[in-house]
Amino acid sequence: MPQDVPCLIAAFVCRSRNEKTLPETDLVPLRSIIKLTGQLLGRHSLSFASGFLSRRIIDLLDLSWTAVVPAGRKRTSRWIPAAGKIIVEETYDAVMAPDFVGQCRSRTGPPPAPAFLWREDFSPYIDWAQNVSQRESMYDIIVIGAGPAGISMGVEARASGVPPERLLLLEKASEHSFTLKKYYPDEKLVTANYKGFEAVCTGVMCMTDLPKNETITFLDQAIRANEIHVRYDETVYRIHKHVSEQRFSIYTDKGEYETMVIAISIGILGKPNKPGYKIPPALRDRVLFDVTSREIAGSKVLVVGGGDSASEYCQYLVQKGNAVALSYRKDAFTRMNDINLQSILALAEAGHVEVLYGTNILQVKDARGKPEVYFAPPHDRPREFDFVVYALGGTTPHNFLKMIGIQFDGDEPTLKDGYETNVAGMFLIGDLSAGPKGGSIIWAFNSANTAMKKICRDYLHAGG
Repeated sequence: MPQDVPCLIAAFVCRSRNEKTLPETDLVPLRSIIKLTGQLLGRHSLSFASGFLSRRIIDLLDLSWTAVVPAGRKRTSRWIPAAGKIIVEETYDAVMAPDFVGQCRSRTGPPPAPAFLWREDFSPYIDWAQNVSQRESMYDIIVIGAGPAGISMGVEARASGVPPERLLLLEKASEHSFTLKKYYPDEKLVTANYKGFEAVCTGVMCMTDLPKNETITFLDQAIRANEIHVRYDETVYRIHKHVSEQRFSIYTDKGEYETMVIAISIGILGKPNKPGYKIPPALRDRVLFDVTSREIAGSKVLVVGGGDSASEYCQYLVQKGNAVALSYRKDAFTRMNDINLQSILALAEAGHVEVLYGTNILQVKDARGKPEVYFAPPHDRPREFDFVVYALGGTTPHNFLKMIGIQFDGDEPTLKDGYETNVAGMFLIGDLSAGPKGGSIIWAFNSANTAMKKICRDYLHAGG
């Protein structure tokens, strides 16, 4: 039983992996497990088991426990969170038996009661165990997008031996295959052969021409039969590739995830929201709805919006050496996640971004080839910029892909063998890998199979 204690503790932690705390219903049995560990195994085994816990959870546990030692003495141990360290100290309420002294690094003779035995910083143990726990909790594959290609990627991963708990699909819509369900007429066939792509299946997933409802049923069954976990209504806004190891951090509006490999299967459709006033046609190259469709550097730029995209655009433009202003109609930011909020506030405090709170744009005029922006009172003075970038919601796949570091050759992403991008471990499947013509549903299935072979060879089974 003792050797299973770390696993029991890890189970509690994994249950709330994406939470910053544990519910009281978990804290109660967790206290009991750790106390029992301390009584049975001593401090070194205790440090390994408790290493699976975060310092925040250790604070919440408020641990102290008593163990009976030789000669009937009692030993009391407690955690002491202090100055960023986790300290354990032990005292005895009576004189220790001589044969137990050596085990606790005490003196040769029995100490007076109560005796202070030792005090040790357990932070190194905890940091080591938390690193082990992080690797164990990291996904093998996270798929962004739960359309036919994303679902097929999940099926291919399961067929390749990836267990359900190491695989995750993230979908911003409330259901899978949202584009298919929304834009395909009910009576229209979902054709296997589309735009000249031959309907030859190379992987696990395969279908013939089917009505829309039967196609949806086929995909429903694929998810259920393969135990594929999909998180719906969750939007990815940032992906960070770690330099020192093969690991990605994925940030969404609902949580943060770690994975070894990413497969992106978002569709090619995308339409940014636009303002209610008209933009002069002559300013088409100066008034933009993303920051990647043309190079913007060393310029005066106005970003319009107050959400996460607005903050991310400002951060991106500042890095390119632009003088950036941000127009937001409210008096404070309320829609940004914490990371983007702190970033924009820090840029404003450093003077890199001028935040124009409470500003409403009435119109944009052509001033000698540059946009001149007119604000509603009390901001009556018009201002001229080199570029205006709107971040009013909605996005294009190209903008998203460029923002996360994927290189393009003209209008098409640069792909290597297995549809891998220039970012190691990041793959594009489905329409994103099919070129300008787009792809059929069989292309979506086959692209997942091709990518999965590369993933198995270079990442999951490397060195195996």
